[in-house]
Amino acid sequence: MEKIYHRIAKDGISPNQLYILWSIREGIAPIGVNIAMEMRMLGQDWLDGNKLTGKAVSLLMDVDENFKDKKAKSDTVLMGKDYKEKIAEYRLIFPDTKLGSGKYARDSVKNLEPCFKWFFKNNEYTWETIMEATKKYMDEQDPKYMRTSKYFIKKSDKSGDVSSDLANYCEMLISGEGSTDSHHFSEKVV
Repeated sequence: MEKIYHRIAKDGISPNQLYILWSIREGIAPIGVNIAMEMRMLGQDWLDGNKLTGKAVSLLMDVDENFKDKKAKSDTVLMGKDYKEKIAEYRLIFPDTKLGSGKYARDSVKNLEPCFKWFFKNNEYTWETIMEATKKYMDEQDPKYMRTSKYFIKKSDKSGDVSSDLANYCEMLISGEGSTDSHHFSEKVV
């Protein structure tokens, strides 16, 4: 709750004004506040006539996030009861060598576990699909330029954006994109 108060104080609105914005979004009449006065004080930053501005919608979404159920799923519920064996199996798909970057291709199971936890929180692929996608990646890559087993799952750039080549390969596998057995016309020129 404290986070919410800090957030609305930073934005210069009162709890009553937040209540007004929420009521407008929900299409209900607020009770126990001077609606006209609070709406006048909110001004054009928050309201466009009787409609919410993008700034107001964003604030309400932020507030909603604070009330979501934060109960974390256990690792076995998230990744399956045999997830440690699956992580070890995944790890063995990568070669036991150093890459062109100077890093080893295989990361330890301990280092892979939090990456897979993140992956399963954000994606809904099976272990079977993950293994197939990883094997496809390995077939297509030059060992000098491939990602480590950890960075294939999850990689953050300098700006903090997170990407997953594994998720991309899983999606390609499921959708059939990038299939090498596609039939296409080619002509040999002599």
